This record gives sequence, structure tokens and C-alpha cells, in this order.
Amino acid sequence: MLCIGCSAPAAQEGQTPSATAAATPSATATPGTPAPTSSPTSEPSLAVVSVDGLNLREGPGMDQPIQTVGPGIPTSGEPIRLSANERVWVIDAREVGAETWYHVVVDVSFLPGWISGGPATDPWITPFDPATCPSSPLAAFVELDAQPMRSLVCFGDERVTLVVYWPAPDEDGLGINQPCPWPELEPRWLICSEGVNTTGDATRGLSVYGTTELPAFQRGAWVTLVGHYDDPRSNDCPAATGTYSVSDAGANAATVLFCRTRFVAETAVPS
Repeated sequence: MLCIGCSAPAAQEGQTPSATAAATPSATATPGTPAPTSSPTSEPSLAVVSVDGLNLREGPGMDQPIQTVGPGIPTSGEPIRLSANERVWVIDAREVGAETWYHVVVDVSFLPGWISGGPATDPWITPFDPATCPSSPLAAFVELDAQPMRSLVCFGDERVTLVVYWPAPDEDGLGINQPCPWPELEPRWLICSEGVNTTGDATRGLSVYGTTELPAFQRGAWVTLVGHYDDPRSNDCPAATGTYSVSDAGANAATVLFCRTRFVAETAVPS
């Protein structure tokens, strides 16, 4: 179980929800920050940020650089700061002095980095509450792609059945759902995806992977789709995709998480 807020009060890395975090999002790096020490960690788990302006850093400690938005994006070069209610996947924890730092992967963007846990009396991240999971995949359909880590936690590797409209190739004229141009590339289940929805129009509600492995079926029709998250092949994703890093555990974890949060089709038959 994720131990959050189990350290003594921390240095001021974020702000409480009532404060204006954007104005003063972090403390100035403190010279002589103690070296991080390992602490017992549990199975990786999902957590929710409870403050605005929580810096995503390159390592554990206030002296570590804040990560910035990469090139090619309008906000390129700006510091990456997490907002309240954003989700993160905790993969490790370290003690820096009296402060707990968490090695995390950010939901949706899958950016790895380090964040401070904040003071024990008012922690800056809290465990995800399974009671907030939707009653069924269909009830959460419009959010499945938008909240991939929540979908992973809520549905695990259970078999999910959905009745969806599967558009024909380029049905909306936008080039979506075209036949996969690389059907023989490995890993085949991850190379291409197609979009389905529950509305019967061009709205895309869920990206479906593994479609190159399905038997032929009629697209442009309503389909009973059976699939799952947390595909067992996900742990091989860093090697299979050629992104494995000997020195970057965060990048490897992010790649595995990306694969685990893909919805992979098992069968698709006319409804």
C-alpha cells in the first residue's frame, strides 16, 4: 500500500489548495540538500495530486532541476507543474532528509519524474480511492481514453464487453481507422489502433489495440467488442519497442504503463 505523508513536514514545494500556487510554485533550491536514501517501497500504485503547482523534478530533492515542456509545443521550455486532481503512478520512494519524494509517472502524458510528498499533516498526494471507479466500463466509456491509469486500476485485466459502433475506414473523411500500414511489425498488438464509439457518429470514444490480430469482421456497423487492459505482454514493451534504458528506470516504467493502459481487443463480432 502506498505510504503517503509518512515523513516529517517537508520544505515548501507546493501550495495548499487554498493558496495561489501558480504565483510561488516552489522553493528555491537549497544548497547542501541531504543525499537521498532508499526507503521501503510497496507495489506501484495510483495516487492523486492534492495541491496546485507541484513541480515535476528530474530527481528527488529540492536541489534537482524542474522538468520543462519539450520542444515543438507552444509552452515549450516552461516548467512542468502538476495540478490538483491529476493522477500519478508511484513507482518508488526515497527519503531526502526528513522529506519523502516519490518517483512517478504522470497520467495521460506518461512523463516520469519526481515529486515531493509534502508534509505529513497535509500531504500533497493521496492514494487513489477505488470507490470512485465507475460501475461499469460502459458508464465510463467517454473517459476511458482520457483517464488511462484509472481505467487500468478500475478494470485490471478483467475481460470487458462493450457494444460499440466500429466505423468503416475513413468513414468521417479524416483518415481515421485506415487499415494498419505495418500489420507485420512487432509488437503487432501495439503497432496500430482504431477508434470506436457508442454514438454511431464520428465521435471517437475508445482507442482499440490489437486489431491486426482480429479475424475479419464488418466495420461500419455495431459490434460486440470483448477486450482487456493490462495485457500480459506489456512488461516486454521497453525491449519490444526498442526503448529499453539501462539507466532510466522511470522511462522504462512509463513505457510499461503506457502498454498496460491500452485496451486490447480479443473478439469483435456483429451485434
